[in-house]
Amino acid sequence: MLGIQLDKLNTRSQTIVLASACALALSYTQASSVHAQAGDAESAGSTSAMILDMRASLDMAPVPAAEESSLIREYETAIESVEGEYGAYAPSLTEQLLGLGSVLQEENRHAEAADVFKRGVHLARINGGLYNGEQIQLLRGEIRSRRALGQYDDVDNRQRYLYRVERRALRHSEESAYALLDQAEWQREAYIQAVGGEENRIGRLRMMWDLYHQSLTEMISYFGDQSLELRKPLVGMIKAQYLIAGYEQYMPGKPTHAADSPYVQMTEAAFRKGESVLTALFELSVVNQAPPLQTVKEKLALADWAWWFGKRSEAEIYYAAASRYARESEDTQAGVFLEDALRQPQPLPTIDGMEPIPAPYWDDRGALVVSFSISDTGRVMDLERVGEPEVEEEAKDINRLLRALRGTRFRPMFTDGLPIASETIVWSWPPSAWSPQPLEPTRIN
Repeated sequence: MLGIQLDKLNTRSQTIVLASACALALSYTQASSVHAQAGDAESAGSTSAMILDMRASLDMAPVPAAEESSLIREYETAIESVEGEYGAYAPSLTEQLLGLGSVLQEENRHAEAADVFKRGVHLARINGGLYNGEQIQLLRGEIRSRRALGQYDDVDNRQRYLYRVERRALRHSEESAYALLDQAEWQREAYIQAVGGEENRIGRLRMMWDLYHQSLTEMISYFGDQSLELRKPLVGMIKAQYLIAGYEQYMPGKPTHAADSPYVQMTEAAFRKGESVLTALFELSVVNQAPPLQTVKEKLALADWAWWFGKRSEAEIYYAAASRYARESEDTQAGVFLEDALRQPQPLPTIDGMEPIPAPYWDDRGALVVSFSISDTGRVMDLERVGEPEVEEEAKDINRLLRALRGTRFRPMFTDGLPIASETIVWSWPPSAWSPQPLEPTRIN
């Protein structure tokens, strides 16, 4: 059942080569084919007593500051000892460098950590070959530190190399599917940061979609077409479709693409792809006997996608289906949720991490206060500033926020199954809403 819907997601299977910046400008229906070479990476031997499990995540529990300084000295001593006895290219040094780099990260000494991880990658490549798996944790560590330093061009280069290593070293492994998820999330972050220039941003979105689709394909082969693990790539795919179709998210201090960009358009193909993904998510919840609340949310997400896309008649059918499903489930929680969701206007999309504007106060307590109404088509009407900070330096950022609000498509209020215009709404925000904030880093296994 789910497999039938998944067949609609692409007319052909696609893979990606993240080998050059030129790949960023590929057309939506084209992607380079990757033919990974089979081969198992051999772990380097170690003669030191201080050995770390190379399979372990770098997301280790923080170490108390006093112990961290002690650990750094111990790692440095161990490295000197190995170098003195076995030379500067001893295979066991990579494990010691991984440990030292991880502790330096815990102390936020990212410049030093990046250099340590870089050396570890170099040694692992010398001792184990260009694509041996021992490099993976070292590369991820270097990427994490360079991201913390804001060195996004370097991060992009290392991500491309990491992709090539992972495609070979993790082949025929469940880890490969999760590595593809991380690569897709990096493409989204690089899109937001405009890494590589504005001309490459649409290529990022195509890569994002393709990487999530690759992950989905691999997860189906490992877990089957009914596993809840499939939710991860499917949710990523609908995020990609929103972005490809022209969705803009307000992020203080971050570049955004032009609303009339020739590269992002609301095409019928884009709508149907998103529709298929959201239908697959709904069917996945049904086949796994998810609580009615979850399945109602999936139905509502499908209706919201159609409404955001401007397909009003289809959206109204989906909203009615969500209401019918909630009633038939006889689940009080699901019914109350849907009733509340349709009682007041809601900016779209409602996907976690993709909210189009910062969450407001539904009153006038914030520093910036506005009033407006929402039409029965979901458009912002009669937007007025009721109050704002008297700080000239913030005027530009405030104007950007209000432009984003004005351009946001809302799910309107519904009464008796029909959309209606709202009365006057008062929203407000604290200064943090328009002040530049650091981007949440991409998860690295």
